[in-house]
Amino acid sequence: MKFFTPYWIGVLLLPIALLPEEGAYTPKEPIAYLEAAREKIHSGEVPDILKGIELLSHQRSKMAIRDLTEVLAGDENFPGSPVNDPSVKFFSAQALAKMEDPTPIPDLIAQYKKNQESILEDPKSKRKAKDGVSTASSKTSPYLYATDDISIVLAVGEILRTLGILKHTAESEEVIKSALSHKNSYIRASSADAMYYSQRKEYLPLLRDALANEKDELTKVSLHASIGGIERLPNSTFYALGEALQKSNPEIRKKASEGLIRMDLTLAGPFYEKAMATENKVWLYESLKSDYKRLMSFRHPQ
Repeated sequence: MKFFTPYWIGVLLLPIALLPEEGAYTPKEPIAYLEAAREKIHSGEVPDILKGIELLSHQRSKMAIRDLTEVLAGDENFPGSPVNDPSVKFFSAQALAKMEDPTPIPDLIAQYKKNQESILEDPKSKRKAKDGVSTASSKTSPYLYATDDISIVLAVGEILRTLGILKHTAESEEVIKSALSHKNSYIRASSADAMYYSQRKEYLPLLRDALANEKDELTKVSLHASIGGIERLPNSTFYALGEALQKSNPEIRKKASEGLIRMDLTLAGPFYEKAMATENKVWLYESLKSDYKRLMSFRHPQ
């Protein structure tokens, strides 16, 4: 178990008689590689399923889309099956985003609608879980105890981001818009991320309206990060993100940096220099330093 710091037999053997004639179309997909990944996916154990998803993700073959949508859907007949684990939905959605193909959009929407219903409002009282951090059983919190302990909240958020990354459709737009007013703040923040990834300026009025009514501080920064990432202008959003690098919550500081990187303005240099001078979280200091170097070296290669 890795801990976070506060994230069928196919055609392996072809008979000679079935080899294509000269000049005929020959699939260029690495069939053996895909079959090895499929064996992992259908193994029945979560670590193996995740390894199979990882293999398919690296290959980025459209031939893997059906396999990934199948594991994304899980198995309704056996609720306790490992394939229904939220981590499987999380990583299969992430892998589908890398395929850059709109085919799985209906499957992603179906999974969003089905699973978001179980997600509750943010807890009003302090969470009670391992070391004060929620586990995969949580229906409210995106925080996790270990890399193999992903909650449905995180999985649904990743589904939304994938919908934003893939080609825009009227159906995906409707889902992303509705999620912006979800009762759970992480889902609202994930909707904002999806809008950023879509790069559709039509979302800007919705993001601004949501920002004006948002109470959760981390979600506010997510909204700023999405607005800034679409506009990329040195305006009030830019300065709000710069100021957020000084907030007491390290997650807010991390998200603010993500937003500034999206904006890609070297004017943010002084914000980073000030933030790094007082940063007391080693993991975040290294992240800020990496972001600062990336931002500044883009125009001033060393």
